[in-house]
Amino acid sequence: MKLSRILLVITLPFSVVSMFLMILAFSTAYHPGISNYFESSSPLPVLSVLFVCLAIAVGIAAAFVSHFRNQPLSIPTTPSFALLPASIGTLASAILLFIAGKTLTGILFLAEATFFALLICPFVKKYAAFAIWGGFAAIAAQIVLISRYYFDMTLEMNAPVKVLLQMGLLAAMLDCTVEIRLLIGRSHALLTPILTVFTFSTCLLSGFSTLALTLDSEMPNMVYIAAMPALIGFSSTALCRLMQILNPSLPVSPNQNEKEEDAE
Repeated sequence: MKLSRILLVITLPFSVVSMFLMILAFSTAYHPGISNYFESSSPLPVLSVLFVCLAIAVGIAAAFVSHFRNQPLSIPTTPSFALLPASIGTLASAILLFIAGKTLTGILFLAEATFFALLICPFVKKYAAFAIWGGFAAIAAQIVLISRYYFDMTLEMNAPVKVLLQMGLLAAMLDCTVEIRLLIGRSHALLTPILTVFTFSTCLLSGFSTLALTLDSEMPNMVYIAAMPALIGFSSTALCRLMQILNPSLPVSPNQNEKEEDAE
């Protein structure tokens, strides 16, 4: 196996370890009734951040090894079944935002869910100029929700929950730009794997940490819970994209078999 692919594989366990360490930190060293911060004596949050940074660093190394050693990584294509988790996740987030009374943000997430659903359809390439507007709405959805968290006065500015959700949504926003570039055929061989790893590791960390807090009934309100399905969906989609990069032979789109027959 090429070194670049080996490095990409290594990012997966690093990301998973980071997620479990953060969940453990929230379970043992976080008491929102007393403080919205971790106990200063706990090393778990620092270790979790260390592992997620390692995952991203290794992903960056993989992309540069691929570039400079002439070991090209496979670039995912559109349409693709890989977008299904992101579509389902953002739809669930839209519903939760409507329940929370955040109608405008909910509409943007609904548009985002529609955009990702379109990216699964075989005809999307024919209407890329129209579909790309859904991608802009998807980016706007992340910006609006990040802004809501940033200006929310019910939690401290640097509370762990806020920081995690904002980082996860930032990764989701960057992933939207990746999918737009794939849609219009302007993907970048160096940036695509880097941003895919960044999305997977960051959204995995923030999405499942939020899920753990929600199950423990320790999330502050519905608006914070609303981001969780989208983040889990983005991490799942990024994982599917990584699998496509690592194994180009995977079936990815509804019309792939037709294309292969035409090639023959």
